Amino acid sequence: MHPSISGTLSAANELAGLLGTFAKVRQKLIAQPSAAAEKLAFALNEISKTMQAVESELVRLLTLGASPEALKAAMASSENPLYELEGPKLRTRIEQARGHCHLIGNVYDAHLDKWLSKALDPAEHEELQAVFGRLAEADDDLFWRLVSVSDYLETTAKATLDEALAEDWDAAHKRLAEARREVRPLRTAIGAAMVQLYSLKNDFVEMSGTTVA
Repeated sequence: MHPSISGTLSAANELAGLLGTFAKVRQKLIAQPSAAAEKLAFALNEISKTMQAVESELVRLLTLGASPEALKAAMASSENPLYELEGPKLRTRIEQARGHCHLIGNVYDAHLDKWLSKALDPAEHEELQAVFGRLAEADDDLFWRLVSVSDYLETTAKATLDEALAEDWDAAHKRLAEARREVRPLRTAIGAAMVQLYSLKNDFVEMSGTTVA
């Protein structure tokens, strides 16, 4: 497995583990609703932004390789994404779309700690404190590993574009087929984490009676 895919996969799995901590206490939190639930939904939304950005870019690349004909059509289009995927715009889009963990820490300190300390027993409260502490410092570690897959996407897009420009359609299609297999475990992990995240987020949005973008 490519190192950048491995790094992103480990980050997605770690996030799933952190979300599992919320899942263990969700019924207790639902049983003791608070206006702070809106802030918890906001915090979860910040996490989802990065995973959504990564998944979107994976799909942009992989859908090009449905067949050699599909790749030819993409190359003939004025909106051929390979030119963007091989360059700095890819990482720029992910950076612009991703969440910001320092906001999560601010939300926890200002709005969530008091509610969680009342709704949970001391051990559960301490466990969630640790989760938020991890998330609050994740911008330069956990979230950085999530977006590191852009290195693999750039490299793959560049090689595919070179092959397509040389009209070696079979080689380009084969490369994208290999990329699809390579990132399949990562997409599975991201998908599982996203399902868990949105389930939690929806609970807390419903509890607060508001909407979170």
